[in-house]
Amino acid sequence: MLVRNATRLIFVTSLVDDGDAEAAATCWYGNRACVVRTGLAVGTPGSLPKFGYWFDRMARGGEVLAPGAGSRIVPLIDVRDLASFVVTLILTGKSGVFDATTATEPRTMLSLLEEFRSISTSESTFTWVSDSFLVKHGLTPEVSIPLWLTSEQAERWAGWEAISAVDAGLRTRPLAEIGRACASLALRAEARG
Repeated sequence: MLVRNATRLIFVTSLVDDGDAEAAATCWYGNRACVVRTGLAVGTPGSLPKFGYWFDRMARGGEVLAPGAGSRIVPLIDVRDLASFVVTLILTGKSGVFDATTATEPRTMLSLLEEFRSISTSESTFTWVSDSFLVKHGLTPEVSIPLWLTSEQAERWAGWEAISAVDAGLRTRPLAEIGRACASLALRAEARG
């Protein structure tokens, strides 16, 4: 019933989705489907465990364990940018598959940690530790260390490009703006206890 009556479908999914739901959406809705694949959505209280950890760690200063490789891309999108993009797609009637991640600058683990350090104004230094070392010592990506993606996880995202999304109207904020907004959220959450 829904398929017959709906004019189109906007389906927002994670870039790490196995593809079954995306395939079903495009199968049922055909060219009326609009699939938006997101990276790690940040900028909400729900993202605070990921960002709050790094703000807190940088504020303490000193040597900071940095997971994996600094050059590894971390596919972030601010939820405000994602919401704006979805509204743009609705208003323009565009269909297709769009990778909604960084549109303006590559966001590497190093650039993220440097931004957290800048916001905290600490004198932290980074010691990069390999994925294999971390896994060997019982740590789990994204669980033990927020925003840590193994090289295998990062490779899954490496093929995704935001070019079609940018052409369709995706605009993303600079990392510094996202970092400041998340820091503000973290401080408000901490004040509430």
